[in-house]
Amino acid sequence: MKKKRIITMVAAMALTVGLVGCTSGGMKLPEGDVKIVNQATQGVVELLLEASNYGGDKSSVTSVVLPVDSEYEVTLYKEKYSMGELVEEKEISKYTTETIAKDSIMHIIFNVAKLNDGEADKSIISIAEIDRENSEDSKNPSYKVSKFNDEAIDFDSRTLVDQSGKDLDEEQALAAFVKFNEDDNEKAAINLDTYKDEVSKYKEATIFKIKVTKK
Repeated sequence: MKKKRIITMVAAMALTVGLVGCTSGGMKLPEGDVKIVNQATQGVVELLLEASNYGGDKSSVTSVVLPVDSEYEVTLYKEKYSMGELVEEKEISKYTTETIAKDSIMHIIFNVAKLNDGEADKSIISIAEIDRENSEDSKNPSYKVSKFNDEAIDFDSRTLVDQSGKDLDEEQALAAFVKFNEDDNEKAAINLDTYKDEVSKYKEATIFKIKVTKK
């Protein structure tokens, strides 16, 4: 499926941005240059979550904090497995950040369409970054959003990264969507750290990953 890239602007109220304050005594961030934290989707407006068609186990917000004073290339990948065999591996998006400042934060929003559920017919993956040039209030900044379309996924269970600290140029799985076999007695969620050893347990598995490289 050919990806579609859309650039738009949103106000800060469109995101749960409490993570920005973590560096000032709030939630403790993980170690590593690439700090990844999953956030609650409550309060994220329909522009990003497409709430009428996505919700529950289909929408998520992952926030990323990077070292200051540099630009970064953020690449999102997708791997698809069938009966344990890798059948598709592709780059979904490649995004270049602005120069990261002290309170910069980036959000990756997954709105995953569930195949044949009668709702959305495509998945939408968005990358949102604070737009410093057009933000007049640092406490309520504006965001730049890049949106990429992808196919619907047939899945029964979803696993999201909770917190992760990675080095630059190191991959991290952000989300996994699995379809159980019909005769499975134990329907266990997949582990994002060991998913390559576990994909053979599922009928299908779709993994979304991130890699951040310094420009």
